[in-house]
Amino acid sequence: MSTINSTVQYANAANAPMPFADIFPGSVFRIVGEPSRGLHRVRDGRLYRKARDGFYAENISSKEGCVLMPEDLCMPVRRVKQAR
Repeated sequence: MSTINSTVQYANAANAPMPFADIFPGSVFRIVGEPSRGLHRVRDGRLYRKARDGFYAENISSKEGCVLMPEDLCMPVRRVKQAR
């Protein structure tokens, strides 16, 4: 599944979702599930970037922040195409 954010296109960078604790700081990802809140699947197409300090992530487009627990599932993405 690819995600288009303004003029940039992203694709999954992993075969399966991984825990938020395993995502490297500075990486871009989508939230897939939040077992810490009892949500096994989340329909959230927004892209987040993991902060360098703890379990904080920031929405790429709106700069809103969110806090995730280490066991929450995330899908890392990579940039495929960017408009010139």
